[in-house]
Amino acid sequence: MAGMYGSLTKRQMALLTPHAGIFDWDDLPKETKQQILAIKYHETTWSDAQRYLGDIDNPHFVDAAVRLLK
Repeated sequence: MAGMYGSLTKRQMALLTPHAGIFDWDDLPKETKQQILAIKYHETTWSDAQRYLGDIDNPHFVDAAVRLLK
């Protein structure tokens, strides 16, 4: 799954993983959004984060590494 999310780093994905079930960037806690943007900001970060959030619960996209993070 890593590498499929444009500008997201592994650290950003690790911050997003506990929020499985949230599918919209605007629904994330403010602190989480700030932490993600502080690691690395790119104009598509919010979009990449939404796509990642939508995929982490989809059994067709989840690999063993992400399952272990949950």
